[in-house]
Amino acid sequence: MLKTLTGEQIEDTAEHLATRVQHRSPNVKLKALRCVKWLCQRGNEPRFRRAMTKRSGPVRTCVSHTGRPDPQRGDAPHKAVRDMAKETLEAMFANDANGGSGGGIFSSLSSTSFITRTVFFALRTVV
Repeated sequence: MLKTLTGEQIEDTAEHLATRVQHRSPNVKLKALRCVKWLCQRGNEPRFRRAMTKRSGPVRTCVSHTGRPDPQRGDAPHKAVRDMAKETLEAMFANDANGGSGGGIFSSLSSTSFITRTVFFALRTVV
């Protein structure tokens, strides 16, 4: 499906996810990092990976993320952000064995609204 998006739409998606990674809530950061990792690994679109590597600064800062401990979960949310940031960076800068081409999950999808719904669902904040 990322293959059906224009360059501008991919840039907008990357920009939105990079903005969400900068949010102060560890839950929002974690959700955004998961989306980026998933899209880099399974999105099968080198343009998205390039767009995210240009915006890798916020992801890199999450590797050393700290915050006030949660009263119930302690440092676990912040550790989850640090761990996911490391995995996301590995996914962003990984070299595919097949050169980034082939039959990925998005290649058979034609609706651009699917990615919008998926990103929105994954990034919605808990009130």
